[in-house]
Amino acid sequence: MKSPLKSLVLITGLSGSGKSTALRILEDNGFYCIDNLPFELLETYLQKELKKRKKVPLGVDMDARNADFFRQAERVLPSLKKRFPTLRVLYLKASEEAILRRFSQTRRRHPLSKHGSLVKAVRQEKKRFEKILPFADAVIDTSPLTVHSLKVTLEHWIAGPGKRAKLPLSLISFGYRHGIPAQADLVFDLRFLPNPYFQPSLKALDGNHRKVQDFVLNRAETRVFFKKTKDFLDFLIPRYVKEGKSYLTIALGCTGGKHRSVALANRFKDYFTRKGLWVSLEHRDLRKKT
Repeated sequence: MKSPLKSLVLITGLSGSGKSTALRILEDNGFYCIDNLPFELLETYLQKELKKRKKVPLGVDMDARNADFFRQAERVLPSLKKRFPTLRVLYLKASEEAILRRFSQTRRRHPLSKHGSLVKAVRQEKKRFEKILPFADAVIDTSPLTVHSLKVTLEHWIAGPGKRAKLPLSLISFGYRHGIPAQADLVFDLRFLPNPYFQPSLKALDGNHRKVQDFVLNRAETRVFFKKTKDFLDFLIPRYVKEGKSYLTIALGCTGGKHRSVALANRFKDYFTRKGLWVSLEHRDLRKKT
């Protein structure tokens, strides 16, 4: 009887969502990786790997560059999962804004754009993936993630249940006037706290400044909020880990995203870092004009 593959990760998802970076991260973690393997060759390749005596973890990236992937994946993926129980499908996505920014920075062509609109290609690809998305074992939104935070998130996910490190956290401060971050799992509204913006000596400063932090953090209502919220998160995070969540994004919002949310996000980062968790922090609206 053939022994199963050691580990098999199929990376797919939106162009510009970081699939190539994810494949390199798998490679750095001991996976043998193949980029853009033709879908019709996948099962043949896996059968060949089954015959090898010494098996290594495998990573394969398949996406919109291969038109057959969209035509066959919905039909073939369920049977592949039955024949190869170690197969896990990782779907990467990102916001339209993030994808457009990344394509602008790299100046690469979207595989569906040809000579048409980039925005139209991004939306067309997202629609094509709707039928494939239900087969994903994990979905990661890379919009708020740096390369390093994506690395931590993926290493946490590939470790598997029972072996996972502590859940990576992504903290975002934001201003409600600029909209709630779409990628947030949990959102906390801090607008009940007194606003330093209305203090003449603090208005021009932000939540990274000691005077603003003293104004926000030393209030009785802030101390109660922080204690109750950290107790809630201390209860919740281990259960997210047990459920298999790859990362957790927590957004803290005030009116403009410059004072209260920044001060509290910094405070939570210090708290969870001392607890040994890996924490990324983004002050999304700190530099935006009010």
